[in-house]
Amino acid sequence: MKKFVILTVVGLMAVAAAGQEGQRERRGIGAASRPGREDAHPGARLQNLIKELGLSDAQAPQVRQILETHRQAVENWRKEHGQAVKALGEQIEAALKAGDHEKAKTLREQLSKEMASRKELHENLLKQLSGVLNEDQMKKVRERFQERLQERRQGEDRPRRPVLDALMAAGLTDEQKAQAKKIMDDAHAKAKEAQNPEEKARIIRDAIEKVRTEVLTEEQRKKLADAREQGRKKMAEALGLTDEQQKKLEALREDFRKKFEAAKTPDEKKAVAEEHRKALEQLLSPEQLKKFQEMRGNFRDRRGPRREQGPRRGGRGGPADAPAGNAD
Repeated sequence: MKKFVILTVVGLMAVAAAGQEGQRERRGIGAASRPGREDAHPGARLQNLIKELGLSDAQAPQVRQILETHRQAVENWRKEHGQAVKALGEQIEAALKAGDHEKAKTLREQLSKEMASRKELHENLLKQLSGVLNEDQMKKVRERFQERLQERRQGEDRPRRPVLDALMAAGLTDEQKAQAKKIMDDAHAKAKEAQNPEEKARIIRDAIEKVRTEVLTEEQRKKLADAREQGRKKMAEALGLTDEQQKKLEALREDFRKKFEAAKTPDEKKAVAEEHRKALEQLLSPEQLKKFQEMRGNFRDRRGPRREQGPRRGGRGGPADAPAGNAD
């Protein structure tokens, strides 16, 4: 089955969102139980930050150091508290499914205590940034953080927007759009009952594939394939990839896809994503890698609020650093 290959883009304040996992206690499981997603690729994150906030040459290195220090602090927090948070989240979900709301309440209180130090990291990050950024820049940081938090809340069960954008660009009729909407609405409802993120991601992917194969005409599918090829050509031209690099990149994508789908646990998925990232850095020159990070930041600006994470991201779809076209 053909798959859609999408860039999973890390948002401006993904690092700060780590400090607000406690607000998701109602569901019990936050990003803390899925290591490796929110702090990926600090280079691209910094590019976004510089662009959106208009950082000066003096501010940029200070912000870089603050983000790196925060990233390391979050990583240390995960090592110390990650397993406990994950276990509590699973216990909360189990209690809710069993109808034991009193037990769920007690577990939420335990989770809140466990997350207290995580919130402190977030507060410390904002405090350090406020010492470097001016009032307008900090206002934008807080606004962007709130937007990011809202996107996470609303986007948990959504399909990847670029995928549906590509489908709509294929020229669907009103009848086709209604059919596609019904398929996706049914998938969203089913995904809410999923037992884990992997199952949820599979439901959404299957629904998108169903739209592609059962709703689109052959001509529309060809249009999608052509758009995918054009996207890859533009990427190759923009990065100045050689023919050999393009072949290796295609093999790298396929290798990642197989390994990522075979991975069973968040740690395994994280390891696959890290392996892919290192392979990508070896394949691209420093100049190409820098250009790609800039292009990825621009891509994020164009697409606006993100959705899937499904796996993201490394979790539901792929690593944040895999050059890709539109649709596969």
